[in-house]
Amino acid sequence: MSSAHLHLIINHIPVLGVLFGAAILAYGLWRSQDAVIRVALGLFVASGLGAVGTYFSGEGAEEIVEELPGISHDIIETHEEVALIAFLLTALLGTVALALLIWRPQSDIPRGASVSLLVAAIGVFGVLAYTANTGGKIRHTELRDGTTQTTTLARPSTLVVCTEP
Repeated sequence: MSSAHLHLIINHIPVLGVLFGAAILAYGLWRSQDAVIRVALGLFVASGLGAVGTYFSGEGAEEIVEELPGISHDIIETHEEVALIAFLLTALLGTVALALLIWRPQSDIPRGASVSLLVAAIGVFGVLAYTANTGGKIRHTELRDGTTQTTTLARPSTLVVCTEP
């Protein structure tokens, strides 16, 4: 398994973990169920750990894809810059969630802390979604701003021109 493969596998952990964690946290707050809130906090911790793995596998992934045809160095750099911010915010969210779980092992998580984490998680998810979008643009030219790519494929007896949307 290459670094690029590893990066593509684990980059979904923080994005989906924060998304589902926020939804579960909102449900736990709505129903006033501390056990559900704790599950959400656990997802934030897992997301923070996933962000660590995702961020540190990114450099190896870059080394593999940067020389491939059609890869834009500018897009990689943009992804790298926002990935650092996403990594730091997700790690911070996970750290605060872990601190709350450790600080309040037997008593309910304070509602104010839970609401604050929900607001933070929504913001972190936005940054993660943007980061994922910039990462997708590295290999998926159809995600780039209104560009299309024309590829010419030569076959032994025919010439086929394919236009990708």
